[in-house]
Amino acid sequence: MTSQQDYKLNDDDVKILKYLSKNTGKTVYQSELWKELKLDSRVVSRSLQKLEGLGFVKRKEAVVKGRKTFLIEPETRKIQETLTVVKTQGPGKEFEGVLDVVCVSCPFIYRCYQGGYYDPTNCSMLSEYIKKRVEVDTKSVELKT
Repeated sequence: MTSQQDYKLNDDDVKILKYLSKNTGKTVYQSELWKELKLDSRVVSRSLQKLEGLGFVKRKEAVVKGRKTFLIEPETRKIQETLTVVKTQGPGKEFEGVLDVVCVSCPFIYRCYQGGYYDPTNCSMLSEYIKKRVEVDTKSVELKT
């Protein structure tokens, strides 16, 4: 399977692919797609040209309400395969470990600040997390030496 990086897909490309995947069997015109996704029409046009070149879609000229546009025909199987890979990849290496921090899932995160009722300096959950991390890091250092 090929990943998002292999195709050099940006967030807008992936957003378009997800929309097409969810609307399989529905007639999708380029002139309506950018409105549905709340993207600039030029961005959608460039993305669709790129996606067509990569074999994700076929564009056929059409006239809707007296205006020239394109009918978008998605290559559903290829889109599904690529989106499956994108989902399983998760965040990049730069976020490794960040999602494990207890604060990310804390129900009080938006009310937590220094000096407040929920204060990170007095948080038992954060203290416990840091204590465990220090123990794990100490054990890994001991194993290396």
